[in-house]
Parts: sequence; C-alpha cells; structure tokens
Amino acid sequence: MEDFAGDYETFFTPDFLHHHIFDPTTGNSPIELASTSVLAPNALQADGLSTAFMVLGAERSLALAAMLPGVDALLIGKEGQCWRTPGLPALAA
Repeated sequence: MEDFAGDYETFFTPDFLHHHIFDPTTGNSPIELASTSVLAPNALQADGLSTAFMVLGAERSLALAAMLPGVDALLIGKEGQCWRTPGLPALAA
C-alpha cells in the first residue's frame, strides 16, 4: 500500500510554511520536507508513516524506514532535494 503527505494538500500561508501537519513538540508545521511518499505492507502503516516522516525529517525518516520490514519512502525537501530508501527503483531520466 502507498500513502502520501505534503505541505501542498492544505496550507494556511502562500509560502507553504504553515500547513495541516504539525510537529507536536513545537506546535508548528515542519519545515524540512515538502512531500513524503511511503510504501508499506498495509494502508494503516503507510498513512501513519507518511505523516510521521513529514515531522521527523529526512535523516530520521530514512533511519526508521530502514528498521521497518517492507517500508520504503521517497522524500522531497522544501528546496527540491530528493531522498529515497534503497528499495525504491530509480526514477527514469
């Protein structure tokens, strides 16, 4: 199953800095990632992880995905950076 999360879905400011996902430790929207796509064994896990990865940021998300069987992720940063787990195929050029 696959799920997506991103700052583009419901945003409160035109610069996407304030959107519908909040970091519970700060009360603010996370600022590192713009989008997460997660493949997981089931929809519930994919949904939860896609939102959690937005809050965790790239480094911690990739580390967590590596520990979870059957989980892969594609993460896109606010500046266009791209991170992916090794289990995802490379994008065609």
